[in-house]
Amino acid sequence: MLHCFRHRWGFADGDPAYSDDEARLNPAPVPAVPTLVLHGAADSCNHPDTSRGREPFFQGRYERQILDGVGHFPQREAPRQVGEAILRFCAQQ
Repeated sequence: MLHCFRHRWGFADGDPAYSDDEARLNPAPVPAVPTLVLHGAADSCNHPDTSRGREPFFQGRYERQILDGVGHFPQREAPRQVGEAILRFCAQQ
């Protein structure tokens, strides 16, 4: 598991068995679908700043919401707030 996180954050090389897949994904595709990011303000695993300024990675609408008092699992910690945010986002389409 440690290697997974080290690779994710660029501190370790990936498994050579996946080098062809990684080459096909570099540069990464830019999704054209609308994207909603719900990030817990109290997330101690992925700091909320990690989702800031990511608009250039998306062709479609990108909306980011920081949920106060919510940690790493917004869907578990604030299911009503998450559901309402999704419904609002979808209604704007």
